[in-house]
Amino acid sequence: MNILMVGDSHTQLAGGSLFSMLRFADLLKDAGHKVVFIAERLPGGPGIDTYNGMRVYHFRSLLLPGMHNRYRLALPSRREIEEVIRKEKVEIVHLIMPTPAANAAANAASRLGVPVVAHLHSQPEIVYPGLSRIVKRLIPLRVLREPFYRYLLWVYRKVSVVICPTRFAQKGLERQSRKVRTAIISNGVPFTVFRKRDPAPFLRKYGLHGPRLLFVGRFDPWKSVGTLVGAMPTILEGCPDAHLDLVGVGQGRSKLERLAERLGVASHVTFFGKLPLDDLVLAYNACSAFVLPSFAELEGMVVLEAMACGKPIIISDSTENASAQFVHGNGFLFRYGDPKNLAEKAVRILTDGKLRAQMGAASFRKSRLYDIRRSLTKLIEVYRKAKRGVAGARRPSASGGARRSAPRRRQSA
Repeated sequence: MNILMVGDSHTQLAGGSLFSMLRFADLLKDAGHKVVFIAERLPGGPGIDTYNGMRVYHFRSLLLPGMHNRYRLALPSRREIEEVIRKEKVEIVHLIMPTPAANAAANAASRLGVPVVAHLHSQPEIVYPGLSRIVKRLIPLRVLREPFYRYLLWVYRKVSVVICPTRFAQKGLERQSRKVRTAIISNGVPFTVFRKRDPAPFLRKYGLHGPRLLFVGRFDPWKSVGTLVGAMPTILEGCPDAHLDLVGVGQGRSKLERLAERLGVASHVTFFGKLPLDDLVLAYNACSAFVLPSFAELEGMVVLEAMACGKPIIISDSTENASAQFVHGNGFLFRYGDPKNLAEKAVRILTDGKLRAQMGAASFRKSRLYDIRRSLTKLIEVYRKAKRGVAGARRPSASGGARRSAPRRRQSA
């Protein structure tokens, strides 16, 4: 199949939606499919280039404030996307986020009779913590949910199916509309990359030693990394040589650094920034436990990555955090926003080698259920069903317009 993925920020802002899109694109290419992208154009950047041998069409863009100055919304017109669809003989359009580019692509595909599928990678609980305090005083989260999903469904109104990474994500969408067709496909984890490895080279490279906790992700408000840093004084009471490794980027870093200084734990907290992939895998392997203190997650790809490396997990019990579903004999849930409760769970793992080994083994076994190759098989089937769903409907004419579908009696099975 020839597949067009509409993903806006193609390489600028690290995050789950970007990594998921690129991983699936690489696997689709390896399986013999053709993938092209619609993405943002950086100032002075090319209009067309390639990523891993796949063509990327870049369009004018707008820098989004409050997103680490790294997220740009692509702003192609419907006609421009129609040209890409014709030129690349696109058979499936895959929308990654409900942005203006996605809306233009859905409209273009609809005019040309090309099926569209979409991914659900966002939730109002992620948007809300980033709003200003004034806005949050005026608009409670429960009030924001309905317009958020209304907008999402408006953008995705022309799609054949919305792909949800978890049943949790699916239920959130279904509460707003029973009419939308959904499919559950985990973002999955590539076991060829995230696997058990000897962390000694990583420990030597960075001069590390002692039991370690690890967080991987952006330092955005909904990640609640401050709760993890805030737990360190209590953790050090129970495990004096414990260390916290924070891998990620974000405008919240300076605030977290100041918090570590104020609490007197800065010498036990390392900010790595963005690590190369090989070092990231070794960082997972070097930790004693992985911690995700988030308020909201639709799945939590980093949790799957840690589990694939055989690590215990400590996850917040926030009702908006789908990652809590992964905790079953392989770690602990802690009370969201409670650093002392988090510390209690962390100390139990850090100081009990037998428990740590049992939980790590359980994580590894459970991770086998989330092989990204299994997710790829499901994604390809969704594409095929979407194509069958528009068979005999409008098709692009030689001039690029849409022809009327043939009379029903003339359609073949």
